[in-house]
Formats: sequence, C-alpha cells, structure tokens
Amino acid sequence: MKTLKLTRREFTRHAGLAILSVSGLASLSTIRCSNDDSPTGPGGGQPGSGLVVNLADYPTLGQVGGVQAINYQNTPIYVFRTGDASFRALSRVCTHKGCTVNWVNSGKKLSCPCHGSEFSDKGSVIKGPARSSLQEFTTQY
Repeated sequence: MKTLKLTRREFTRHAGLAILSVSGLASLSTIRCSNDDSPTGPGGGQPGSGLVVNLADYPTLGQVGGVQAINYQNTPIYVFRTGDASFRALSRVCTHKGCTVNWVNSGKKLSCPCHGSEFSDKGSVIKGPARSSLQEFTTQY
C-alpha cells in the first residue's frame, strides 16, 4: 500500500481551501421572511421584498433548534430553525397589549413580561390573557 505524504505547505493550502469552500457555502445560505397579510401577497408583491437573513451572520440558526431575535419592518421577530431546511418566524409583539415577548429556552415557550401571557414555539396561546396567536411570517430557505 502506497502512503501519501504532504508537506506542511501543501497541507495548509488544502486545509485553507476547504475552510474557504465551507465558509463560502455558509455565506450563500439565507432565508427570506415575508408578511402574508399584505393585500398584494407575500412581501407586498415587491420583487426581492422581505427580510433576508444570512445564516453566516446568525450562528445560532446554523443548527436545528436555534433561535434568533431579529427586527423586520419595525417588528421584532424570532426566527426558529425547525429542520435542516425549514424555519419559522414569529412576531415578538404580544397580541394582548403589544409588549415584547421573550424566548424562554428552558420551557421552549415565549413569555410576555407585562401580563403573563405565554405562547408555544409555534405562536399559539398557552396561557392568557392573550387570546390570539402571535403573527407568523412566511419563510423560504
């Protein structure tokens, strides 16, 4: 069996190329969030409209289960990585009185600090006084 020997320079060059290739692919990975409530459709019907999230900028979204707080059209949202190629984006504005809800990782829920409403990671009401689910945004990987 023949063994292949690399010089330190060759090894460094190959390793550097591999790292650049992986980081280049990661920087091309993005998700797009848009609001389906617009009368003209997602993102208001504007080409290229909506929030584009570069995953390289948010390492927490690099793996399933990751959560990231982001602002979209003056609305604070949470983006959840729900699968290898799937995401969920929810408004962080409580449907009760408009306070900003917080992600509680230990309970996998969203909690309103103002009046105690709680929401699931899918945006549905777990505990009132809120009666409506959080607004969900369409995501595209």
